[in-house]
Amino acid sequence: YLCRAAVNFICCEYENALSDTNEYIKHYPDVMIAFTFKGIIFWALKNYALAEENFAYVLEKEPRNPDALNNLGAIAFTKEDYETACRYYSKAIDLLPEVPDLYHNRGAASAMMHKTEIAIIDLKKAEELYTMTGSSLIYKTYFYLALCANVQNRYSDAIDYANKGLKIMPKDSNFFSQRGQAEMKLGKYGEAQADFTDAISLNPKWW
Repeated sequence: YLCRAAVNFICCEYENALSDTNEYIKHYPDVMIAFTFKGIIFWALKNYALAEENFAYVLEKEPRNPDALNNLGAIAFTKEDYETACRYYSKAIDLLPEVPDLYHNRGAASAMMHKTEIAIIDLKKAEELYTMTGSSLIYKTYFYLALCANVQNRYSDAIDYANKGLKIMPKDSNFFSQRGQAEMKLGKYGEAQADFTDAISLNPKWW
């Protein structure tokens, strides 16, 4: 059941994935990975309350479960409760200190609270670890590093980080926006206009 649920999830058949996961839980109610997966399915369905309920259940049963901590941090981040998100991510980092996603996530939460100095420490650590593993997920960290650089008026650095991100994700409107903001501050109005136009073209509903 759980294997079929995974395939259904990959195919975006979330209701079928949920049905199979529930059937698995009937037979194996003590396997926490099933509840974690159930929470992820609810997350995909944008039912964050039920996602949080399942992740919290896992943490109740396994207080040192780093996935539960990370997932609860993600829920808090979605709710814009960045302080709570940071607390969950910090606990997860204590358990898995070499996982780049956790540093990225905590850095992103700090950045959203405008704690840029703290954010950069985590984001640079994430960059280091992503580079060691060769993961393309580093592009996420480049976005927040560009964001922090713009906040700190380090516009050339913001452009550099945006360029690094665009090499990996050339159709990501966020990088065009961050680069455009930096170019505008540097008086490069033609380049800024072109980047903002590309950002709008890629994501016309973005405010």
